[in-house]
Amino acid sequence: MIENLLETIRVELLGQEAYIFNFDSHYQRLEKSINELKFKNRNDLYLLLMNQIKNLVQYELKSSVKFINELKSFAGKRFKLRLIYQIDGNFKINLEDYQRDLNKTWQIKISDDFFIDHREQKWKHKFFPRNKLEYNNCDEVIWLNDLGQICEGSFTNIFFLDKNNYWHTPCLESNILPGTTRNSLINDLNAKQGFYYKEDLIEAKEILVSNSMIICQKANLL
Repeated sequence: MIENLLETIRVELLGQEAYIFNFDSHYQRLEKSINELKFKNRNDLYLLLMNQIKNLVQYELKSSVKFINELKSFAGKRFKLRLIYQIDGNFKINLEDYQRDLNKTWQIKISDDFFIDHREQKWKHKFFPRNKLEYNNCDEVIWLNDLGQICEGSFTNIFFLDKNNYWHTPCLESNILPGTTRNSLINDLNAKQGFYYKEDLIEAKEILVSNSMIICQKANLL
């Protein structure tokens, strides 16, 4: 039984202002999950979440520097905000530095021993233990469903460029979560959505992985 829902939201310092990216999209996805999984909902949830997130961001930023003017040195800094919503309607929010190198090409692998049921989305696969990645010597693992179709990574969506220079990404019907950044990239890349297989990634001219934190990252299939 699922008892928690997770949203990871990007917070970035631009100048002396902190920006919370795509909050409405994250909230809409969270609310949809709350209703479908019959979690306890709250009428004031949107404002409650937004106010607590803003307060946390301001508190963390002020406590991380001695003087408010020193915020200038943090310009462009990125933070990961994790929102955990519990089945009883309570939630937890924390904020942490985002340390990943956004300039390198990620090394990714296709999982040989973890499959997603294509028939019904239960969100369970998102709680798969990610420490398994340490044993694969790569940055991300791409999962297949039980029909052999490409789904997504443990914390990313995936896009690939075919030999005719068309971008593609797995459709939601292959049983993936609707990433907030995924939606934007589909429009930006004019990407087609469909059912794809390991061979499609092997033959791809270019591969990208995406999520709310990295936005879009080049990847190399090992």
